[in-house]
Amino acid sequence: MYLVHGANATVASADSQREVLQKFGVALNFPQWYGTNLDAFNDCLREFTNSLTAPFTVVWQVSSEFSKDRAFAAMSQIIEEAEQQEGHHLSVIALLKK
Repeated sequence: MYLVHGANATVASADSQREVLQKFGVALNFPQWYGTNLDAFNDCLREFTNSLTAPFTVVWQVSSEFSKDRAFAAMSQIIEEAEQQEGHHLSVIALLKK
């Protein structure tokens, strides 16, 4: 179960895949079993998206260092697929921090 407070969340900047995944988990209140890997991120983000009943925006602050990591591209693809789920209300805005 996802307990969402408000209509948006912010994911703070981090430099490693593990840190970014942890910050997403905290910001979106992912379940305890959430493991900080891309498969778990995909599963939890889809479950989170399916639970939404109103528009929800995530502002993701992306560090310059992490934007060069291949995990950034993988996470972006997962996010894009979650945003495109029919009938759901997720928007993620990635802000590149220099």
